[in-house]
Amino acid sequence: MTARFVPFEPADAPPDVWGRMHRYRRARHAELRPGDPLMDDATFEQAARNEVDNPEFGSVRFAILDDATGEQIGSMSYGWLRPESPSYAENRALGRLQLVVLTPWRRQGIGRAALARLHDLMRAHGQTVVIGATAEADGEAFARAVGAEIALAGSEHRLALADVDWDMVDRWIADGEARASGARLTFFDHLPDDIADAYAALYTETFNQQPLGALAVGAVVFTPDTLRRHAANLERLGGRHLSAVIREADGALSGLTEVVWIPGRPTLAEQGLTGVRDAYRGGGRGKWLKAAMLRRVRAELPGVETVSTDNATSNAPMRAINAQLGFRAHKASVNVQLTIEALEAYLSARRG
Repeated sequence: MTARFVPFEPADAPPDVWGRMHRYRRARHAELRPGDPLMDDATFEQAARNEVDNPEFGSVRFAILDDATGEQIGSMSYGWLRPESPSYAENRALGRLQLVVLTPWRRQGIGRAALARLHDLMRAHGQTVVIGATAEADGEAFARAVGAEIALAGSEHRLALADVDWDMVDRWIADGEARASGARLTFFDHLPDDIADAYAALYTETFNQQPLGALAVGAVVFTPDTLRRHAANLERLGGRHLSAVIREADGALSGLTEVVWIPGRPTLAEQGLTGVRDAYRGGGRGKWLKAAMLRRVRAELPGVETVSTDNATSNAPMRAINAQLGFRAHKASVNVQLTIEALEAYLSARRG
């Protein structure tokens, strides 16, 4: 078959292009996440516009079309950090790829065509390594076949709120408060000015504590502007960004947790980062944060039935806390990375 890669610009896509995109994403949703709530069209369109409106991150997107029917059968996006990003210094050589082909159109050369386009993009924007992720056996097999490394294994875990032991949750909250003498846990939706710099530093430190396996990712730096931009994007979707932070008796910030919710998927909330600084570990703060946030979700988002979270397989401490709360494995995934040298070797062999 013949496929075409057509640039997709969310900012000014006309209704017929959005219609084609929505038919495609419904088919993709049925393949990958049957039974999950599907984001409504308006929310999806705004989320796509949010992604391109980022001064720190450059990106290009393509719709992959079946030449015979004109219908969308896949998608490709490639992104890179701009010099304006505070994470640019250690990650300037790193690109990010998302590539999807619907199952009936796989193994027909579309992936190889995408890799040739990927090579041109990496050369044009100066990246030497590209990373991506997949939760499908086909995707992992394709990555291995083209010379990519399986750099980090992980999985999505889910918690049904109806199954939570709320008495245990309350014990964790009480224990955390008692053991962290003089510390206070507070919530916010909007980053307060008085802790903005300290919170961004805490977020940066705890984010970079996460195990990354063999991924060639340098330090990722968050600033108050970065965090506020993310929160503003959620507000454009009508969503909530629930955050909690522990402030010690001396005023230092020691730990944080966050949950994201959007009305386009009303029954599902996503647990984001939870982290405690090394100096404060072992005192029950991680459990305190997780438990207090679950209570907050139950009180403020009564329509939520399930909380999802993603963790690396090697992140034993967080997986242990999640298991005690009742999170159960839902879908395994891998992060893969491909050097430009390996990509060129693959493309050269295919041409030969």
